Formats: sequence, C-alpha cells, structure tokens
Amino acid sequence: MSGTPRLRSSYPSTPGSGQRSSEPQRSPQDPPRVRSPLPNLPETSTPLAVSNSPLIPVDLIDAPSQRAYTALVYSLLWVWCLYDWSKLLEEDTRSIGLFIKWICIYAGFLYGVPQLRVPWLEWSATTTNLAFGLHAALIGMLMFRVPVSWPFISPTGWSC
Repeated sequence: MSGTPRLRSSYPSTPGSGQRSSEPQRSPQDPPRVRSPLPNLPETSTPLAVSNSPLIPVDLIDAPSQRAYTALVYSLLWVWCLYDWSKLLEEDTRSIGLFIKWICIYAGFLYGVPQLRVPWLEWSATTTNLAFGLHAALIGMLMFRVPVSWPFISPTGWSC
C-alpha cells in the first residue's frame, strides 16, 4: 500500500508511515530548539458579565415582596383597563385609541418584567411573546366589544 498515490484532498498520513518529513534531520549533538514565546497581546478591558441578580437588590426588597409588587401592579393595570372599558360602553368613540394605549402599556409591562430579573418572574422570550399575544387578543375583544358566546351558558343561567 505504500505505492498508492495520495491525493492532496486525502487525509494526512500517520506519523512514522515512512514518508519523509520536510524538516531537516537533527543530529543528537545539536541542542534542542527552543521556540520563541508568542508576543503578548494588548490587554483589553474585561467585558461586563451578565449578572443574574435582580435589578433591585434583595437586600433592599426581598424577592417575595418584589413578586407581590409586580402582581399588584399587574392587577392595578387590569382594574384601570376595565375602568376604561366600562367608560367605553357608555360612548363608543375612542375604542381604537384605547386599544393602542393598552397594547403599549401591556407591552411595556410584559417585556419589562423579565428585565427586572425578579426571581421566578424571569420568563423566556417565547413566553413573553405568547403572553403579549394573549393580552392583545383579550384587549382587542374588550375595546372593540367583541361578543363571546359560551356554549354551556344559556341566557337564563347554567345549562348542561
């Protein structure tokens, strides 16, 4: 097999396969060659490491309180949204403006909560997008007064 021609695209031959090396053979009396060290690279400033600690330190406000405040703000946003919806039932002249207003408010809230890095409220981008889509659909149904019929509820009450 030593006579088999080797193509340039083939794997390199294994060491000691009988092929001649391009380096000259050294005699045992020659001192070993010492490689020159590589030049030092210029030092750069270390990049800032992404921290997983909450934006508001837990020494200042503990994590359960941060979650409770976030839930309180979310609840207050829904109360405010339902108040706007109740005013919309009286006069239907601002539904597009209210829809855009609430889409922007909920987008800021839903995309802002993960940036606070509150423990247990650090959801992924997919979850945030899904939650935003759900809120947009629900707000659209509220502000444009889309009727929803439930198949198991009759006008007189529950039916089976």
